[in-house]
Amino acid sequence: MVSQAFVSSERAATLAAHYRGRRIPNLSYATVEDYCDSVDGLPEITGLQGDLKDVQRPWTAKAVMALAPPGGTLLEFGAGRPDVGALLADCGYQVIAVDPYEGAGRGPTAYDAYRREFPQVDIRRGLFDVNMPLEKQVDVIYSISTLEHIHDLEPVFEGIRKHLKPGGISLHCVDVVIKGAAEEYHRDVARQVLAFHGYAAPAWENLEIKANADLETYFLGPSGHQLWRGATPYREFPFRRVISLQIWARL
Repeated sequence: MVSQAFVSSERAATLAAHYRGRRIPNLSYATVEDYCDSVDGLPEITGLQGDLKDVQRPWTAKAVMALAPPGGTLLEFGAGRPDVGALLADCGYQVIAVDPYEGAGRGPTAYDAYRREFPQVDIRRGLFDVNMPLEKQVDVIYSISTLEHIHDLEPVFEGIRKHLKPGGISLHCVDVVIKGAAEEYHRDVARQVLAFHGYAAPAWENLEIKANADLETYFLGPSGHQLWRGATPYREFPFRRVISLQIWARL
């Protein structure tokens, strides 16, 4: 199988030149404008199913290309199928993808298949924390729709502190329910993520107010909700208002 995330050397050079130096706000939420930009500019990893990953994957790739020069080492934890890592590897980065690949929470299990499909990515099976074996510190650590699934974030934060070079970039997309089941849990996760990256307590509240009032905010759509719901009866998994929190910082 050939991954749809592969890009030619000519395409990689075009992408790197197009996104290098683009201004990426340190704290934001996904927008429809950015999604449309991704459909036009990064169709290789921009989905059309209404899931938040449709906008999160390309935002992550664009942010990395804008902020980190090619040749650097990137680490994605909770990587699952490493489409973003494959594209970035083709664009000149050294990419490590870490995931337990144990299927928890309907997560991925296809470790061997991904290793065959994405030979340009160093795919490792395991948990990302301070004890994860890593040969050297990396330039960027990122995650896509992962932090909200981890109920104790401190080991992850400790891992970022240990494995990231001084001045390196911590960059994340986080699903945040702002209305519906588990909204207070999600808000707490958002506050923890912001605090780790140096933001004071009101930062999340201000961002949520702005996102709710913004016509451009990209919310999880009905088709994306259907993917999340799976075979669970709707009354047990009703629709929720969900946004993507997007954050990066040099630590």
